[in-house]
Amino acid sequence: MIDVGVDVGGTFTDFTFFDRESGDHWVKKVSSTPSDVAAAVLAGLEDVELSRVGNIIHGTTVALNSVIQRAGAKTAIVTTKGFRDHIEIGDTLRYTGGIYDHRWVRTPPYPVPHEQRFTIDERTSGDGEVTVAVNDSEVEQLAETLAELEFEAVAVCFLNSYMNPENERRAADVLAKHLPNVAISISSVNPEFREYPRFITTVFNAFIAPMIAEYVNRLEAALGERGYANKVLYMTSAGGIASRDAILEEPMRLLFGAVAGGVSAGAYIARLGNIPSVVTFDMGGTSSDVGFVEDYRPQITATKVLVAFPIALPHLDVRSIGAGGGSIAMSTPDGTIRVGPESAGADPGPACYGRGGNDFTVTDANLLLGRIGETGLLGGEVALDRTLSEDAAQRLAAEVGMSDIYEMAAGVIDICNTNMYGAIREVSIERGSHPADLALVAFGGAGGLHAIAVADRLDMARVVVPRNAGIFSALGLLAADPRRDMVQPYLRPLSAVDFEDVGSQLLVMGNKARDILKAEGLNETDIDIEYRFGMRYAGQVYEEEVVAKSPATDYDQLAADFGNLYEGKYGFRREPEFAELINLRVVAIGRTAKPDLARALEQQSPAKPDYTTTRQVYFDGEFRECPVLQRLTLKAGDEIEGPAIVEEYDSTVVIAPDWNARIDNVGSLIMERQVGD
Repeated sequence: MIDVGVDVGGTFTDFTFFDRESGDHWVKKVSSTPSDVAAAVLAGLEDVELSRVGNIIHGTTVALNSVIQRAGAKTAIVTTKGFRDHIEIGDTLRYTGGIYDHRWVRTPPYPVPHEQRFTIDERTSGDGEVTVAVNDSEVEQLAETLAELEFEAVAVCFLNSYMNPENERRAADVLAKHLPNVAISISSVNPEFREYPRFITTVFNAFIAPMIAEYVNRLEAALGERGYANKVLYMTSAGGIASRDAILEEPMRLLFGAVAGGVSAGAYIARLGNIPSVVTFDMGGTSSDVGFVEDYRPQITATKVLVAFPIALPHLDVRSIGAGGGSIAMSTPDGTIRVGPESAGADPGPACYGRGGNDFTVTDANLLLGRIGETGLLGGEVALDRTLSEDAAQRLAAEVGMSDIYEMAAGVIDICNTNMYGAIREVSIERGSHPADLALVAFGGAGGLHAIAVADRLDMARVVVPRNAGIFSALGLLAADPRRDMVQPYLRPLSAVDFEDVGSQLLVMGNKARDILKAEGLNETDIDIEYRFGMRYAGQVYEEEVVAKSPATDYDQLAADFGNLYEGKYGFRREPEFAELINLRVVAIGRTAKPDLARALEQQSPAKPDYTTTRQVYFDGEFRECPVLQRLTLKAGDEIEGPAIVEEYDSTVVIAPDWNARIDNVGSLIMERQVGD
């Protein structure tokens, strides 16, 4: 059987294929078809007999694009009487701009304006007691109104429903009965105790639900017509894969699935290379994504801010910045150069694409400096015209008063690298790790071009660039495991916790999560359960999670574990009596077979590397003659001394002077600073 990872992006759709029997591994990249995603997926699979395909794991940006572009269903919110405008009032926190930004304005439009918000008379107290039950007649009358106004989706968000979902579920049942073709979402599916993030997440869940259902149905129907008989699985924001049913219940779990694929692949490569902690660095055409892997585990955050809204679902902790190959370099009023976040995109793209773009971009700078060859990208499928880059460089140089376009191009690269340096430093230091103690796993079409320069700034001594780096995120889909998260609020001081009750609740949650994965076809022996305790010190706003393999714990153990975690991240700890337990979480993870990259590398018979091909590459203010090697000719154990260029179908790697490289047993390019430098 053949397993396929399909990563659908806005410009390209990437595929990675693994034949379980032969060990063969191959990749493919086709143009995306935003108007009909299935068309690009089918195009990439046209050479494969779908009856031989086992797992198709799918990562997509469709949910993210829908939220950002506000392209979703006509949605109503039904909430507790007196709280109609809670989602607009918010929680007084500024999720963009910062508290001292005097120019801050509430910029994003709300997906549900005032006239689409409705209330009913119900109430649940803070301790979970239903003090005003739902009146079915009131909900039925509201359903008639919603039907008349032709709403396509409804978000039911009641106060304190995280403590007791009874009222929410009852209202949702009545609405579903009278609105059979309307998507209904309830906030208590994700029982987080902060009302505003929970409400906003539920509203967006309803907002994208009809579109995601149509997307999934069309994709799977198209695959079925071509002879695919197995299930399509989907990459989620938390780095696990989920079934169709799970995604249709909570489509917001797809939100950052495409980004999660790269971090998942980075963690897999780190494990294969015995590198416990790494920073993942995915640099594409318009942006770069930075993630953190500690002890082989991608780090997760419970809340992520998207276009100024807090999304209360587990996500891999990935930071995105507007720095990519298409980032535009432009002059500022004071005569300096700024790079990004504006991007030339794929069309018209950088000036060198010859599609009408006139702006000087990071890709144009790399071409001028010899870091990218003039033969083009994707094996020559995307032709590059150096003279167009030179013309764009001359225009920008004139604007900023520079005469040397190569010096200016090097400056553009340096500014771009500085932007990425800040993001990597932030994501690692916030986790209590210094970048110098970590390795950098670089991928994406442009990651290998910038990796060593970024690592040098951070004093990182090792850089790993995997094979097929430009399609690496698709590999992460096949390296991911099925995952199910469950959370339960448990707000009280640690000193007041009944640990026997905590253990019982965690066991019940763990069994429920295990049963969900078993229903999706996993064997019980292949399912691991993690138990997590959300904790904070009194007076703090957000919590940290203590991870355990057993639900059995006590006051002393949990206080010590939290203190160690907190001190490692922030440099100090408080006395145990200040500790609070906020919630209980279980994570069920199903162990599945992973691609055997070492076997795939052994299956190939590469030609001998050709060290006679060279070109002029700009380093440290001058051009130097450098060998240009083709990655497919390199085998495990081969060593390369910098400076050198390594080219591949989907990416290029720059090995700087004073750095050496070698190929490891899974085909990754391991680059290390030369001893003594």
